[in-house]
Amino acid sequence: MPAQECECLRSGPLAGSKATTYLGIDPTDGRFAEVEIEECTFCRRTWLHYEIEIGGDPPELRSFRGLVDRSLLDRITPETAVGVLESLPWRVRGGGPVGPEGIRETGPVDLER
Repeated sequence: MPAQECECLRSGPLAGSKATTYLGIDPTDGRFAEVEIEECTFCRRTWLHYEIEIGGDPPELRSFRGLVDRSLLDRITPETAVGVLESLPWRVRGGGPVGPEGIRETGPVDLER
């Protein structure tokens, strides 16, 4: 499959088709979100993945994924992940009301929706 047509462009790398590097937990404002770098094993695109549990009964997961240039990888930390996601031309938000497929969005990351 040509890189420009890769399935990962819909909602990020598929579960069985990625290599993951765990960056850690973002403790900012008590969020405790998990932060990872994912690489699609088909097209080799690199994604920043930010996942947070939103309180409630039952709690819900929110996921944010954005394509990042490899030159940025050494500067991304759990604490800078939200800022990086906000700086991207687009990202995919999944979980909660939008479901697992997600939707593309831009602008500030709203961790409560």
